[in-house]
Amino acid sequence: LAKLSSSGMSENRLIYITDNTKLTSLKGLASLTNISGIFLTRNTELKDLQGFEKVKSLKFGITVSENTKLMNVNGLTNVEGATTGISITNNTGLTSLCGITKLVKGGGNTGSYQVTGNAFNATVEEIKAGKCSK
Repeated sequence: LAKLSSSGMSENRLIYITDNTKLTSLKGLASLTNISGIFLTRNTELKDLQGFEKVKSLKFGITVSENTKLMNVNGLTNVEGATTGISITNNTGLTSLCGITKLVKGGGNTGSYQVTGNAFNATVEEIKAGKCSK
C-alpha cells in the first residue's frame, strides 16, 4: 500500500479500515493524497492517524469510532474544504481533536458534526476558539 496515492476519486471510494485488532499504525498509507472519505472503526491498538498527512479533502466525511487507544487525530491536520460530516465517537483514549481544527475553522464541515464518548469532546465553537485538546 506504500505507493497507493488514490482510492479512486472518480468512483467516490472511501477508505474502510475496520476490526483490525493488531493494527498499530497507518504510516503505510503515507502516499495517499486523494480519497473521498475515511471510515476507521474498532482498530483497538491504533494510537494515531499518521499516514493521512497528505490528504487535503474528504468530501464524504470522516468516521472514527471505537478505536480505544487512539489518542489524537493529528494525521488529518491538512484536511480542508466541504465534507458531508465528521463523526468521532467512542474513542476512549482520544484526548486531542486538534487535527480537525483546519477543517472546522475553515467552515468546511457542511454536514453533521458528532463528537461524543471520547476522553475529550469539543463542540465546533470550542475548536474554533482554540480548545481542541484536554
